[in-house]
Amino acid sequence: MANLEQVLITAKQHLAPTNPELARKESLLNALKQRLEELRQQADKNFDEMAEKEFKESDMLEIQEYKYKLEQISLHQQQLRDMLVHEDSKTIELGRKQLAMQDVKEQLDNSKDMYSTIQKRIGELEMERKRLARISVAYLANTAPYQDRRMQYSLAITMGSLVFGLGLALITNKLDLRLKTPDDITKRIGVRIIGTTTSRDKIKKAMWPRQLADDYHSICINLGLMNNCTIPNKLVISSASPREGKSTLAVNLATNLAKIGKKVLLIDGDLRKPDIAKYLKLDNKGKGMHQLLADFKLRDLLLYSDVPGLSVLTAEPCDISIINRLIHHKNMVEFINEISRIFDHVIIDTPPVLAAVDALLWASMVDGVILTSLAGHTETPDLKDTIERLKQINVNLLGIVLSNVKYNQIYYPYGYGYYGKTNVIKDVKQEPADNIVIPEVK
Repeated sequence: MANLEQVLITAKQHLAPTNPELARKESLLNALKQRLEELRQQADKNFDEMAEKEFKESDMLEIQEYKYKLEQISLHQQQLRDMLVHEDSKTIELGRKQLAMQDVKEQLDNSKDMYSTIQKRIGELEMERKRLARISVAYLANTAPYQDRRMQYSLAITMGSLVFGLGLALITNKLDLRLKTPDDITKRIGVRIIGTTTSRDKIKKAMWPRQLADDYHSICINLGLMNNCTIPNKLVISSASPREGKSTLAVNLATNLAKIGKKVLLIDGDLRKPDIAKYLKLDNKGKGMHQLLADFKLRDLLLYSDVPGLSVLTAEPCDISIINRLIHHKNMVEFINEISRIFDHVIIDTPPVLAAVDALLWASMVDGVILTSLAGHTETPDLKDTIERLKQINVNLLGIVLSNVKYNQIYYPYGYGYYGKTNVIKDVKQEPADNIVIPEVK
């Protein structure tokens, strides 16, 4: 570049500024300067990379050195911990040996004391053995008259047993959670009684159907009196648990309403265990609620009982998928409202509330719910839980029917108390009770 600059200076002195040779030399000089600058930048970059690499290698060596020192320190710490644990073990073992030695020493001292006591006692016995025998009178015995208290003890035991038995009976009665009388429901649950049905105990077998017919007739009348002389249009009959008489009540209530001239539709809403067709001795021939999903018309599914005015929509046991599709169907509420305009009363028999959620879904579609309970079977917590679940969905609970009640505790239909003061119904000839479903007696 220096030689070219000198040549360029000489050329400028001898050549004209427009000479192409002069321009070529200037261009070559500029290219050399640019290349030199590029080489300088590349050299700077290479130097920086080499320096950074060397620094990294130096740092890695230093880090490795520190790691090695740290490992040595950790190893030394572990050795110290092992030594401490060993020393602690030795200290504990030494302490145990000292305690064992102390126990042995105490046992030795006790043995020495016992040995001394025994030796002393042996010496006393030896002295007593060598002493001459003597007889002395300690005191004279006193005499007292004998009193026979066996009668008093027997009376006391008898009275104690009687008091204990009464106390045990009271405690057992308090702990018994089963509902047995209408008073139990009124006091424990706080819900009004619509009526009761009579147990067959102490009632002649021939008289029991007539008595049940009177009971269901009283329930029907009482239901109207408790609702301003009007029985709701749409009713659900349910219970807390299975086998508490809900299907029997549904059939007999529908039958009584039909007998007084009402147009009644009885729906078997218990799609898990339908019983209405069996109780009314109807041959449904495959007809049932589930066919509503197939767009069957209501008139094609209805069956008719022997009681004029009573129509029945039966059911067959269904899978849970069909039950969910049917009850959750968007048109089910509309269907219930539509048929309620055709019939004076629509009565739906549902599953027990605590056994399936179907009962709550049916209850949300009607005007009122009647619960049944079985005397001596239904427990207070179950019935309270059932009522609480109905309250949570704002259902109108009309009342409770208590079934299988003893004759001297049945409820007077108009609410004035109990009737029937004797335990046995007199043999009075009455008309037979027709179309009454008799509950199964276990």
